[in-house]
Amino acid sequence: MSLTIKTIEDREVWQGFLKKSEFDYFLQSWQWGEFQSLGLGKKIFRLGFYDRGLLVGVCLAITEKTRFGEFIYIPRGPVFDWENLNLVDQIIFCLVNFFRNQDYFQLRIEPLILADNLKIAEKFTNARFVKAIKSIQVERAWILELQNSTEEELLKNMRKNTRYYIKRGQKSGLTVDFSTSIESLHEFLDLLEQTSARKKFLVASRDYLEKEFVFLKNNILQVATAKFAGKAVAAALIAFYGKEASYLHAATAEDTLKLEPSYYLQWECIRYAKSLGLSQYNFWGVVSEQNYHKNHPGYGYSNFKRGFGGELKTYLKPQDFVYKKIPYQLFKLQEWYRQKRDKVI
Repeated sequence: MSLTIKTIEDREVWQGFLKKSEFDYFLQSWQWGEFQSLGLGKKIFRLGFYDRGLLVGVCLAITEKTRFGEFIYIPRGPVFDWENLNLVDQIIFCLVNFFRNQDYFQLRIEPLILADNLKIAEKFTNARFVKAIKSIQVERAWILELQNSTEEELLKNMRKNTRYYIKRGQKSGLTVDFSTSIESLHEFLDLLEQTSARKKFLVASRDYLEKEFVFLKNNILQVATAKFAGKAVAAALIAFYGKEASYLHAATAEDTLKLEPSYYLQWECIRYAKSLGLSQYNFWGVVSEQNYHKNHPGYGYSNFKRGFGGELKTYLKPQDFVYKKIPYQLFKLQEWYRQKRDKVI
């Protein structure tokens, strides 16, 4: 096998390949590339890997700027058959050489591969990659499998108080709707700002989330809003893509009536994902087993997510190929500091 790399400019070719892949993910979608390039002004590469004219893999690579220079970042990619270990070697080799002489200080690959896949980890080590200190995407995710369970079975596998709040929300008259309208987004963002101020945590900027929504709302992002007596009391930004729904951001109004609307909201999101034929619901980040205790700052949201049933999945840390040692070491030191400062998992 001898691969060649070509730039892909045809959206249908790109998306057609992704739809057939088990490793498809919205961060490798055509729309995510549009958001990064047209929305955020970043330079991107849409690369195709060809074996004797046959497309065998694709890769959305994004140029990231730092105070130490620029690097290439591949989020949850490349997309190809990772079970073909010979192909893994070939694609890693091609990527390293493609970006070698383009003045980047590192190539960072954060694949959609679980941490216990030792064969893949070994492939990166053998190719002289080093493990990054800090993950960019969620490293530990709480995943609920949907495919082989009825709604009744899903409810049965939840924690008792989770089922209680779901049923209570339903009986109290909570409603949930799904929308791609800008008005719904603004309603969500208003709630998010209230939640951030009340609970004292940082969130992505309003401008960033608005741009993200504009580029992804037609096929990926939707706002789920729980309302009581016509008023929004909780909302979430959900990505419905490929085989899974991803719970990206959430917000709640001050719960003066003790409705606990987030439980019913999540249940309706799970039901909606199941109705779309998706096979799993990704709650995203939770703390590690070691930090899963009441004294840890991440316990509250982790405990909430775990109550719905599911399992912990830990992904492989980003893998870095270093082109320039000095800027990489400075960047690594910055990441180490931020990991210590922000550590919640």
